[in-house]
Amino acid sequence: MPKPGAGCRKPYAYILIGGSWHGAGWTFLLWGAIHGGALVVERLCAPVARYLPRIAKWSLTFFVVHIGWVYFRAESIGDAHQVLGAMFGLLQSQADGPSHVVLTQNDVTAVWVLIAMLVAFFLPNTFQLTRDFRPIWKTVLGAVCFGAACLAMLASESQVFLYFNF
Repeated sequence: MPKPGAGCRKPYAYILIGGSWHGAGWTFLLWGAIHGGALVVERLCAPVARYLPRIAKWSLTFFVVHIGWVYFRAESIGDAHQVLGAMFGLLQSQADGPSHVVLTQNDVTAVWVLIAMLVAFFLPNTFQLTRDFRPIWKTVLGAVCFGAACLAMLASESQVFLYFNF
């Protein structure tokens, strides 16, 4: 009989190393540790988690992933802590910041975020939409347009590497 958590070390290490692949910094390593830790918790709690409502599991995943993204994007761990403090209203000096950080300042933004969350939760996702996929002329046209756009981008003079902007 396997020990509890025996199958968790390799996935955790894989995700942790994946964080260092994104960049040479503690924030990327911490991002990998958060995602790897979430994967371990998910595996260890799977027998209990199956009884949780779908919206609870979805909300918890959404929360953990967004916390990880703060560390991924931050210049330093201190910067990430400042952003998290502002997100949760812990830093009063930051509470007067832009409306995309503090939703209470702009009710319209809060409504749009709520609508987006409801759409993401209740409407079918791409896996569900493509499960019974049958290629039709619209799909072929879309693929041709996408290919043409890719060729146009390849032919352009711009050589900007996306990760340099992080």
